Amino acid sequence: MPGTFHWYVDNSLDAYGETSPVFKEVRINRKLHKLDGKSLIHTLLHEELHILYPRRSERTIERMTDELLATISKAHKRRLYRYLKRGGRVNTPEWRAVQRKMR
Repeated sequence: MPGTFHWYVDNSLDAYGETSPVFKEVRINRKLHKLDGKSLIHTLLHEELHILYPRRSERTIERMTDELLATISKAHKRRLYRYLKRGGRVNTPEWRAVQRKMR
């Protein structure tokens, strides 16, 4: 995948996540995720797809996210969550495998 993106926790957001494609930056509201159980992996995939496809509609990005999320095994998701809970950046072999599916 060309370039990388960075994600940051910003609990002041009104949404689950927000993307800045120019800076390849994603801000995540982890507090909001904890309140209602929305998948953090879903949000990260969704926001990265906005970076990869900035002209696609929200509906299309949501559909792409759901389709991609369905291809990730439960074991793979557990490894990603473990890594994310430790505060790691999304640049692991597991995440790169997900990114290859996005192409």
